[in-house]
Amino acid sequence: MQLLLPLVRFLLVLILLAVGPMVGYGQGGSLSGNEKLYESYVKDREWNRAAIFAMRIGEEYQRLGDNETALQMFEKAETHAIRAKDNRILAQTYERLAGVYVAEDDKRALPNFQKALTSYERVGESGAVLRVYLKLGRYYTKLREYDRAIQIYEKARALAKAKGMEKEVLDCYARLAEVYKAKGDQANAEAFKEKYAKEAQPEKIETLKEKSESEIAKLREQLNDPTVARDTTRKLDLEKELNEKIASLSELNSMLGNSLDKSQKQNEQQQRLIAAAKERLQLYAIIAAVVAVLILVGIFSMVRISRQKSALKRSNDEIVKKNRLIEAQKDDLQKQKQKTEQLLVRKDELLLNILPKEVADELENKKNQRYTRKHSAVSVLFSDFEGFTRISGEMDPEDLIEELHECFSAFDEICGRHNLEKIKTIGDAYMCAGGIPKENDTHAVDIVNAALEMLAFMERRKRQREYKGHQPLELRIGINTGPLVAGVVGTKKFAYDIWGDTVNTAARMEQSGEIGKINLSEATYELVKRDFYCRYRGQIQAKNKGLIDMYFVVEKL
Repeated sequence: MQLLLPLVRFLLVLILLAVGPMVGYGQGGSLSGNEKLYESYVKDREWNRAAIFAMRIGEEYQRLGDNETALQMFEKAETHAIRAKDNRILAQTYERLAGVYVAEDDKRALPNFQKALTSYERVGESGAVLRVYLKLGRYYTKLREYDRAIQIYEKARALAKAKGMEKEVLDCYARLAEVYKAKGDQANAEAFKEKYAKEAQPEKIETLKEKSESEIAKLREQLNDPTVARDTTRKLDLEKELNEKIASLSELNSMLGNSLDKSQKQNEQQQRLIAAAKERLQLYAIIAAVVAVLILVGIFSMVRISRQKSALKRSNDEIVKKNRLIEAQKDDLQKQKQKTEQLLVRKDELLLNILPKEVADELENKKNQRYTRKHSAVSVLFSDFEGFTRISGEMDPEDLIEELHECFSAFDEICGRHNLEKIKTIGDAYMCAGGIPKENDTHAVDIVNAALEMLAFMERRKRQREYKGHQPLELRIGINTGPLVAGVVGTKKFAYDIWGDTVNTAARMEQSGEIGKINLSEATYELVKRDFYCRYRGQIQAKNKGLIDMYFVVEKL
């Protein structure tokens, strides 16, 4: 036997060496194609795409067991993401680096987890932050640093509860129960286990299953789109997402349809075995009492009872093993639910960043039909920066983009507080409107209040830049009120926009304005003259409308 074992090991090595190239050949097509695309993106200095494909290649090498090459590709992805200044891709890179280091038992896993958390928090991806928390908790558990693992899982539980992620809260309960059990704190382990069992209802799993089926149908529709077929990157991402959701749905069906039913049958069988054993024990006791005088019969009865007890013990041990398997399957189901809910949250966040909530809800209910609306009274604001073309030629490009980002971000926040809808930016021009998509009676006052805050912000910004010796940007604002048409245009990328003479007149108000002032049309002035002190400043010629009176906003009454 001692000579046979080395021989078996040697034969296994030979088989692996023979089969390994064939396995690699099966996966090499995808890997080779991704490497060619990666090289072309690096050559064209498209750093975002280069980073994405570097990560994809690294994942392929990681699946092949080549962690060293996988680390090299993830490090390249990190470099490209830094060049692209894309915190989201950078966070994904750090997360994958941490995963490889965990597999290699390398202490560099911890700093990469921390970097991933920081980057995800910076871009506001709470679902990804929660995912990294759970991975970090497992890492601390692996290191037997149970107190740190508990702190991380408590943070994850608080975040999931704040975001309304019921499945993730349950997952945290299960993990906390495992950590306390490993730590030897049986009381807390049982407490969290009871919380998990109390809140994990089958109805929630059924709801998740229905959502998963709906998502799979939508992904298949997107893959059938000819424009997606021509976009290799988009197609690969959709196929990957579809495979993950199909696997998730399969696990849901298996867990919901088979495992829970099997558990119920096993418990019923256990009860029947216990009841049958009790009946047999009672019978043997009666027989033993009746034939107590017969030694041989008594010994025979005792032997039979002993055998029944052994069989019962083996049956109980088997039931315990199957219950453990069910618990493991439940844990896998919770993980799949977490992934699916994270994708749903990300999808909703992206859609609401593109369209107003009311418009997005209606388009989704209409299954992507065109959206158009006529509005009888809307206030439109245009702004731009004086001499922007000249200033942009004199400023450093990074400084210029940073300045526009700071200004437009402040404008976005001001619009949100005054119930306005940002329409778009065109170069240095910023456009927003009040009274759409949901109509109201305060849109004219709201938009003038917002304009005053924009001017106040730009005045503070001007003083800050002049103090630092930088050239400031100065703002002109024009506002007009009237009827218009709003809608969603485009087939590849949605855009919510507005059209009509009201929009054109608002643009003329801005063009005819002065630096640091708000130029109103007569239509807007009539709606706000009881709330703001305005000064009449003359007339301009408007297309198809003749001469229009204009007013400067002086101050709020």
